[in-house]
Amino acid sequence: MGLAAQRARCSGTGKPAQAVAAYARQSDSLMVIHHGNAQETQLQATELRSRLTSLAVDSTRILLLADLPANDRLSIEIRTTK
Repeated sequence: MGLAAQRARCSGTGKPAQAVAAYARQSDSLMVIHHGNAQETQLQATELRSRLTSLAVDSTRILLLADLPANDRLSIEIRTTK
């Protein structure tokens, strides 16, 4: 089984909405929020996760991953198994 991934940068209008829509279409998907290791970006990622869970996104299907340079923008990736 391979791993298909769709990544949406959070810099443009509608990009996070597109990622959430892709997540919602796939019952086996995982939402990965990529962020830097700077305190501000960690807080942004945590706040985004909180907002998503308040909108009924399953928190067990959201992964925060500190794999970007310190001050890079957040990035959302939708992973599905195919």
